Amino acid sequence: LFAENYCNNYISYAYRKSKEFLDENLWKRGNDFKNQILLHNYEAGRLSVRNNLEHKCKCHGMSGSCTTKTCWRQLPNLRSVSNRLKYKFDLAVQVISDNTGKRFLPEDRHSRWPNPEDIIYSESSPNFCNVDRQTGSLGTRGRECTNSTGAGGCDMLCCGRGFRTIMKQENCRCKFNWCCHVVCEKCRRPIQVCL
Repeated sequence: LFAENYCNNYISYAYRKSKEFLDENLWKRGNDFKNQILLHNYEAGRLSVRNNLEHKCKCHGMSGSCTTKTCWRQLPNLRSVSNRLKYKFDLAVQVISDNTGKRFLPEDRHSRWPNPEDIIYSESSPNFCNVDRQTGSLGTRGRECTNSTGAGGCDMLCCGRGFRTIMKQENCRCKFNWCCHVVCEKCRRPIQVCL
């Protein structure tokens, strides 16, 4: 015997509530191009969750036999959703508006057309590697970085310019002396800074 119990009610409810919560404020602000892009991306996020529900089953019966099997769909775990959205972000499509203002066209005519689950954008991100007074970016030259890979790592933070190791002097082995002052030694430690 096999029984399916798709509890779609809570998934549909969450989808509707997310739409109300996120989309309603944008509609109040107007229907300009940037708001349309945000609405599209909110929907892409919702679809990314809804279209990737996990199918789970559990068997019931004496001594581990599977006389009845109950199945349901459940939300994917957050890591799975995050990885999927990061993948979509990396493949985001730059768009422009068509003449009617109702459709998104790929900015580069050789790019693929965005589908409802794609993340889209209209303006390229500023280059944060260099000083840019217009965006307020101070650049990364002289920034401290780490030998690790990832966001704070020198490979990424230094934008391919490389880094150097310098000795930084700082307070260390501080002690509180009675009454009322702190005495520290001066220590030097190596740090990496972007060129």
